[in-house]
Amino acid sequence: MRSIRPHTVAVLAAFTLCAAGCNRTAPAPATDGGQSEPVAVWLRLSRESATVGEPIEATVEAVSPPASSATIADPPADLGAFTLRGATTSRAELKDGRRVTTRTFTLVGLDPGEHDIPPLEVSFRGEGEAEPTTLSTAPATVRIDTLIEGTFDPQEYADVKPEAVLPVPARWPWFVAGSVLAAAVVAAIVAATLRARRQPPPPVPSHVWALAELDRLEASGAVDAGGRSFVVPLTDILRTYIERRFEVMAPEQTTDEFLRIAQTHPALAAEHSSMLAGLLRAADLVKFARQDAPREACSAALASTRGFVRRTAVDAAGATP
Repeated sequence: MRSIRPHTVAVLAAFTLCAAGCNRTAPAPATDGGQSEPVAVWLRLSRESATVGEPIEATVEAVSPPASSATIADPPADLGAFTLRGATTSRAELKDGRRVTTRTFTLVGLDPGEHDIPPLEVSFRGEGEAEPTTLSTAPATVRIDTLIEGTFDPQEYADVKPEAVLPVPARWPWFVAGSVLAAAVVAAIVAATLRARRQPPPPVPSHVWALAELDRLEASGAVDAGGRSFVVPLTDILRTYIERRFEVMAPEQTTDEFLRIAQTHPALAAEHSSMLAGLLRAADLVKFARQDAPREACSAALASTRGFVRRTAVDAAGATP
């Protein structure tokens, strides 16, 4: 492909005028006689006039050979009477053997009158070229209209009247009503607080507490983790339940001390003592001897503990549920 020479490329800039919902086509690009594949830059506007604050879409279209690239730069920081409200990313496609790159900028004008959109730059880089060629669009004029009709005439407005003096209503009835309402609210809060203190909530049955703690332990993922992260909280729940249910100081005793008391406790059957002995001694191996506790063993220990709690549960009235 032939390279693009900056001094031999003509720049065309055109903008479209909105008429009956259609865009007017800009003239064809001029080319240098020695160039078989020229480049061109177009500027198309969605409208030639707009009201203050109404968006105007300015689309830059760069046409170049298919093997070249075109980069449509961001608008300059100073857009004069216009403000940039948005911009799309560049989009390139092949049309009739030419690469057409487009990018649309959304502008708004806030100052009534006719204003020029400043030139927008496009950089072209041909195949094998080290430096790009930069072209600019020609300024495009847009008329900004205002919706305010006529001109301001201060003579049409009357002078400001003197300050009006309004009677001040009596405020003491509001103070009295507010004080009475505040006193009633305070009295209601104090009464509710005293009733709450006189009627403490009933204690949660030990088996309800234990089953809820076992559910939380299972939901935490400790069963899958195994090891001390599961065994330590499991034995804490079991010992606390036994202390609350059978009034045995299980958390303060070693495993052997607790098992000796459990074997002689009238409310603990022999099968319960045997299950507790196996469970607590296996837990000691994990806690103190660093023995591994696979997931299957943890699941079995959790199921055994739940079964023990349900079999030995007593409700608030003292009966087995």
